[in-house]
Amino acid sequence: MRKITSMTSLISFILVIVTSVILYIAPHGRVANWADWRFWGMTKTEWTNIHINLGMLFLFAILLHAYYNWKPIMSYMKNKARSFRMFTPSFNTGLVLSAVFIVGTLLYIPPFSTFIDFSETIKEDAAEFWGEPPYGHAELSSLSTFASKMGYDLDQGLAQLRDAGVEFEDASQTLLEIADQNGLSPNAIYLIMRPEETGEVLELPATSPEGLGNLTVAAFSQKYGLDEDQVLAVLRESGAEAEPDSKFRAVAESASTTASDLYVLMYEKLADGSGGDSVQAAPDIAPEGAPTGLGRLTLAELCEAHGFDQDAAMEILAAQGMEPALDAKVKDLATSAGLTPEDIYNVLNAE
Repeated sequence: MRKITSMTSLISFILVIVTSVILYIAPHGRVANWADWRFWGMTKTEWTNIHINLGMLFLFAILLHAYYNWKPIMSYMKNKARSFRMFTPSFNTGLVLSAVFIVGTLLYIPPFSTFIDFSETIKEDAAEFWGEPPYGHAELSSLSTFASKMGYDLDQGLAQLRDAGVEFEDASQTLLEIADQNGLSPNAIYLIMRPEETGEVLELPATSPEGLGNLTVAAFSQKYGLDEDQVLAVLRESGAEAEPDSKFRAVAESASTTASDLYVLMYEKLADGSGGDSVQAAPDIAPEGAPTGLGRLTLAELCEAHGFDQDAAMEILAAQGMEPALDAKVKDLATSAGLTPEDIYNVLNAE
C-alpha cells in the first residue's frame, strides 16, 4: 500500500503539472468556447475538469502518504535534543518561501507578476488568432436571438447557412448546437451568417453596440462615420490610453472601466460632434438612475466624472458613517456602509 500511495502521488503530481501548463497557455474561456478550442482532442472545460479531479486524487494520495510516513515527518520537526519543535529551520524556510510567493502575487510584483503577465499575453494572442465572441456566451444564443442582438436579417442569415451546407432544424437552435452538429465552431457559424460588409456608414446608437470591445478605434470610427482623431481625443480626455489600432476592451481597461461604460461616457460628445474639452463634463448620462460601472471608480474619479466637489463629497459620506478617502474604491466605501455604489452616487447627486 505504501508503494501504491507513493506511485499514485508521483503520477497524479506529474499529471497535475501537465494540466496546469495546458490551462496556463489555453485561451480564456469565452474564446475557447467560441472557437471550439481543443488540445489533444479535449476542450478547455474538459481539461479543467480533469485538472480538478487529478488535484483531488493528488490531495488524497499525499494525505495518505503523510499518514504512512508520519514518523519521518515528525523527525524533521525535532531539534538536536530530539524534542518536538514545529518551527525548525527547514519548516521556517518552507513557510517563508510560501509566504513570499503569496505576498509577491498579491502585490503583483516581479517576477510573480511577470509569470502571470506572460500567461495573459499568450491568451490575448490566442484571442487575436481564434477570434472573440461579439458578446458573452454568444454561442449559447439561438439563431433568432443572435441575429436580433447583432442586427442581422434572420432570413438572410438562415439562407447563407443553408447555402454553405450547414444543417440545422430551425432558428431556435443555438449556435453551439448547430456547430457541434456540423463539426464546426460557433465562430464559423457566425462568420457564415454574417452579412457582407457594404461600407455603409451606420448611425451612432444611443446604447453600447454589441461587440464594441472587439472593435479597434479605427474600425469603430469608420463604421459610424466619425473622425478618428476626434474619437481618440474624446477617449484620451476620459482618462483612457487609446491608439487607432487599440481595441475598445483594452482602451476601457486602461481607464479602469468597461467598454460599454466608456461608450456611455463618450456618446454625448460623439453624437453631437462637438468633441468638447472633456467627456467627463456630462454627469447626467442616466437621468432615470445612477450610471453603471461606478464600483470600479475611486471616489476622486467619481467626483471628477460627475462634477461633484471632492471636499463636499468627503463630508457627505463621513456623515453617512463612512471613512472616505479619495483613492478608495466606490464599491469598498459602499460595502462598508451596507450600501451599493449607486446609493453613494444618488446621495452625492442629491446634494
